[in-house]
Amino acid sequence: MPLQQTLHRLDRALARIADASPLVALFVLALLMFAVLAPLQATIPPIDRDEVLFAQASRQMAESGDWVDIRFGEGVRYKKPVGIYWLQSLSARVFGGADLGQMWLYRLPSLVAAIGAVLATYAVGLTLLDRRRAFMGALLLGGTLVLAGEARLAKTDASLLFSIVLAQWALARAWLGESRLGWPIVALFAGALGASMLIKGPIGLMVVGLTAAALSLLARDARWLARLRPVPSLVIFAAVVLPWYIAITITAGSAFWDEALGRDLLGKVASGQESHGAPPGTYLATLWLTFWPAAILLPAAFMPVWRARVDPAILFLLAWVVPTWIVFELVATKLVHYVMPTYPALALLVAFGWDARVRAGFGPVWLGVMTAFAALGLVYASIPLVLSMTVNIGGSLIYYSGFLLVAFSAYAVFAALRARLALAPLVFFPVLGLGIALTLFGHLSRVDYLWPAQTIAAAENPCGDGPVRVVGFTEPSLVFASGDWAIDDGPGTLTGPCASIWIEGRAEEAAQQTLNDAGWVLAPSGGAITAMDLGKGREITLTPYVARREATE
Repeated sequence: MPLQQTLHRLDRALARIADASPLVALFVLALLMFAVLAPLQATIPPIDRDEVLFAQASRQMAESGDWVDIRFGEGVRYKKPVGIYWLQSLSARVFGGADLGQMWLYRLPSLVAAIGAVLATYAVGLTLLDRRRAFMGALLLGGTLVLAGEARLAKTDASLLFSIVLAQWALARAWLGESRLGWPIVALFAGALGASMLIKGPIGLMVVGLTAAALSLLARDARWLARLRPVPSLVIFAAVVLPWYIAITITAGSAFWDEALGRDLLGKVASGQESHGAPPGTYLATLWLTFWPAAILLPAAFMPVWRARVDPAILFLLAWVVPTWIVFELVATKLVHYVMPTYPALALLVAFGWDARVRAGFGPVWLGVMTAFAALGLVYASIPLVLSMTVNIGGSLIYYSGFLLVAFSAYAVFAALRARLALAPLVFFPVLGLGIALTLFGHLSRVDYLWPAQTIAAAENPCGDGPVRVVGFTEPSLVFASGDWAIDDGPGTLTGPCASIWIEGRAEEAAQQTLNDAGWVLAPSGGAITAMDLGKGREITLTPYVARREATE
């Protein structure tokens, strides 16, 4: 069959790439990851809430030139340290020119970091395994749905992942080495840890620290950590981290620490914040979605990994995954991307187990199980169409393109598995991720029902340059879309003789009374829109009005 012959040739070509110079493999991985992660960066509307909170605060930093304080609108935003805001602000300044209102400018650091994380995972694989399995692991990570999502969102998690994988690469070299590491590796280790501390506080330190502690306990010896030159590493780490933390403490006093450490970090440990609480075991249950399509190979990879569990390389990867996973399962607040820092190690473990399984062969039961997991892609790709049809929006060209890509890739995976090929199935995993992204992000970004801020920002202002206010809908996407830092939940800042006001149905009676008492007369200026408030997870109805000052004697 032509497809079978093509898959065999593809498998041989991938094997040559994997066995070639690491620079060749890195180049191929970088091109492939850019091809599957870059599409849709500029077409997805700003997504409430976290993404837009980060992007708007970065936009204000780029506009104001204040690189210490973090502000959203007229207030402050102290939930996370400054690292991601620096990256996004620099991206906006370098690539945005005079127009800092383009969302892709703030997503660009996530795209670069996601590609960097895949390449760094390859480097870790070279240190712990071999070229073939390192290449496999990088392909597996690059195709996961969670990475495909985070690469397209202006948030912290892709950048945090990159910094953690870089630090773990240096730690892996220390674990398997016989002498102290060279200064460049030490500087990379400390600098990556410092960067993670500036991006998301102590999460990176926790992941790397738990890995080192678990390995030391299992080996009953912590002297191997001396290869990282602890004192110089601490000095470099402090030089990266302390200047901004000291500056923000001088600027904001205890306000930053109260918010970032007290309410955000410790609050998430103690209780499920913002309705994101879930019981232990949630991450294990959702692994089949977030780690898909690499999850296809989990059943076949389990036993080979278990048999090799005492191998120092496998031990390192298990020490990377297990303690951190347990901590996140015990934390009350749960979001699917929280365990993503363990996915590079999980991908390398799956690559090791899969390579061993292919060499040993597998029967029809394993083939059936893996085929069923591959077919889940068609289910995942159908969900966005079902969601859009609930609001009477059918399919679109980009949706059907994505669905066909998923269907073709899923069949190619099945055919390659049936042919007992090792590498050919894996190269279709990132393509599966692209197909899902097209059906989800590409299709739903065209459903106006989901993006009321875009509709309001694009609407003609009947008052010309007069003020625009929105009552009852105050999601950050509205601030970003309009570029107005002063948007509030009411008409209190209205000036001039004429203003455009959008009022959400639940707030209509109170808002009209307030406006009338303040001397404004309201008149409808167009039809109401029904939309979804993604931040609150509820349907809203927004009616536009023209407000004019009553004539006074």
